[in-house]
Amino acid sequence: MTSFHAYMDSQRTAALEHLARHGVEETRAPQIVS
Repeated sequence: MTSFHAYMDSQRTAALEHLARHGVEETRAPQIVS
């Protein structure tokens, strides 16, 4: 896995954890839809 893919995966994981923690109503992050 390239560093770019690792970065994108970590970003997606952080976004999903944020949504899980704060609720799905915070859907202002279209980049997680990939």
